[in-house]
This record gives sequence, structure tokens and C-alpha cells, in this order.
Amino acid sequence: MQKDALSAYVLITPGTHHLMFIVDNDMRTSDKLPTAVDYTNILVNYLEVSYDDVPQPAASDAAAERKASLDAATPVQEREAPTGIYPPQILPPTPELQPVKAPLPEPAAPKIPEPTKRYHQNIPRYLLDLDGPEESSRFARANATTNNLPTPPTLPGFLGKSILNGTTPMKDDSSVLIHPNHTVLNHLATSSIKDNILATSATTRYKQKVCHLSC
Repeated sequence: MQKDALSAYVLITPGTHHLMFIVDNDMRTSDKLPTAVDYTNILVNYLEVSYDDVPQPAASDAAAERKASLDAATPVQEREAPTGIYPPQILPPTPELQPVKAPLPEPAAPKIPEPTKRYHQNIPRYLLDLDGPEESSRFARANATTNNLPTPPTLPGFLGKSILNGTTPMKDDSSVLIHPNHTVLNHLATSSIKDNILATSATTRYKQKVCHLSC
């Protein structure tokens, strides 16, 4: 061990333990320890602690524990008094009854105002890690994080299906567009990602005119 190196003693139980090292805010493995793949398919170092490596208690401690167990296992022989002879009984003094005081109500904890939330342009770290190579440990951890996120709320009924009747244009005239429903105004529509391309569209109304933007 080097003189200026930081060290610590950690008590671990017998078995196999996985570990990694944080170097410059990045999880890395050591070349001086054996490596394996954990349950998340990430390469980690591991240590095996055998039961033979655990220090056994001293002989004196073992003898004391054995004696205590024997004393606890030996039943105590109770002697019965002869028939017609009863041991004297002394009643304990009656304790004085003290009035029970009701506990005082605890004062309510002061409410700490929450800090004002502000909009920012900082992208979460796990979203940046999703753009990394799929073989990296950062991508694996970010992918595991996204799987644990709660599902988004379901679409309200008035947005999923329109309850208003819309007038349809003439079938022969392709230049006449249908009047957009109120449920699609000022809402962003997206398509599924194909070939790393995501198509978006938005419908906005200005007075009596409707503008449909797609990109």
C-alpha cells in the first residue's frame, strides 16, 4: 500500500461481491482484479470471500458459549411442599394511584416554502447517455433508468375521439380541405421514428383561417 493512498477497512460477509471504481466521475474496472458481468450486463470486478477466511472465535469464547448453552438447557428442579403445609404468602403493598396527565400537543412543524421552479436548458444526464454507443456502461444504465420511469397519462376522451360533427368537403374537389376539429388545434402531432427521422406537425387557427405546419 502506498503511503499517501486513501484506504479504508470494510467488513464484508462471505460470498461474491461486485465492485467498481469511480475515476473522474466515471465507473471503471481495475485490471488487477478479476472481472465478470453482473445482472445488468455491465462489466464489473468481483471479490470472493470464503468461509474459511472468516476468523473463528477463540477457544475461551467457545467454551463460555458452550457452558452458557448447557446451563440454559439444564432444567431447574422444583421442590414441592408436603401435603397440608403451605408456605407463607406476603401480599405486596397496594401502589398509590397517580392521576395520568394527558400529553401536551406537540407544536406543528413550520412549513418550509419550496423553492421557486424555473425553466432551464440543462438536459438530464441519462438522456445524453442514450446517444452514446450501445456497448458502453453509460448507455446500459440510462436504458435501465428509462425502463423504470412511470408511464405517461392516458389521452383524454375528448382528444382521442371527437364528439362534434364536422362538415366534410366535396369528394370531387381535392383542393378543399376539411375543417379541422377543435381537438387538433394548438396540439403537436408526431409520427413514429423511421430511419432516425421524426416528423412533426401542428395546426393553428388565426381568426377564420387555419394554418397547418409540418416538418
